[in-house]
Formats: sequence, C-alpha cells, structure tokens
Amino acid sequence: MKKIILYALSVILSVNVFAQTIDKELSQQDRDNLIKTHNTVTEAAHMNPQTVDWNVFVKAHYTEDAILMPPNAPISQGINAIVAVFKSFPTITKFQTHDVEVEGSGNLAFIRGTYDIGMKMQDGSTADDIGKYIEVWKKNDNGEWKCIRDIFNSDAPLKQ
Repeated sequence: MKKIILYALSVILSVNVFAQTIDKELSQQDRDNLIKTHNTVTEAAHMNPQTVDWNVFVKAHYTEDAILMPPNAPISQGINAIVAVFKSFPTITKFQTHDVEVEGSGNLAFIRGTYDIGMKMQDGSTADDIGKYIEVWKKNDNGEWKCIRDIFNSDAPLKQ
C-alpha cells in the first residue's frame, strides 16, 4: 500500500512540475535573448546578401534536426538539406525582416514576422517579394536559442 501511495504522489508531483514548466511565461530575458539571437544570425543576410555563407548562417540559426518548409517545395530536414534550399535561391540583392510577434513558454518560443526580399534571377532580371514567416525556437541546455521549425511564404498570388 505504501508503494502505491508513494507512486501516486510521485505522479502527482511530476504532473505538477510539468504543468508549471508548460505554463511558465517566456521571461523578458529569454525574449530579449531570442530577439537578439534572431537578429544576429540574420544580420549577415541583411548586411551583405550577395555573399552570405549559407553554411555558417544555417548552423548558427537552426538545430541539427530542424525542419524548413519553404513555399512551393518539399519539406527539408537537417542542416545539409536546409543549406541546399538556401543555396538554390537566386542571388539576393536585399533582405529585411520585421519581427511582429514573439511569444513562448519555458524553453519554446515562436517568432512571427514579415520579410522583404529582392533577387537577381539567372536571366539577369530582378524580382522583389514580400511575405511572412513563423519560426519555432527552442532553448538548448546551454541556454542558446535555435530554430527548430521555419515556414515562410509570399504575399503575392500565384501567377495564373
């Protein structure tokens, strides 16, 4: 009987601790660190988009098992697959993001925002696009925030 009571108490305590972890609002320090990390890792693309080292960018921004969901393309999972997606882009001539919403709980958070991108196509023509994104971030055991899920898409309608 004592074992059953002890087991029941341990389950109740475990559930309570888990619930407190889930309900823990993202601290201002975590919010600030997340925004700083997001801005720092995208700075290279903002400052000099023609010479972005996608290997460095992706390793700084994403976890090893991250998933990228680009528009009009299959899901890409893992660093190498995500690097390949970014390397397939036309030459980027401008890139700006604007974080609209940053929320989270415990060690998970999301950033919702908008982007403005300019590209030079292979035929020499240029294209501009605006769109939106949602990134899900996770804080690792070292306290670093890394993106685990990323989806983005254009505001422009598909050409008919």
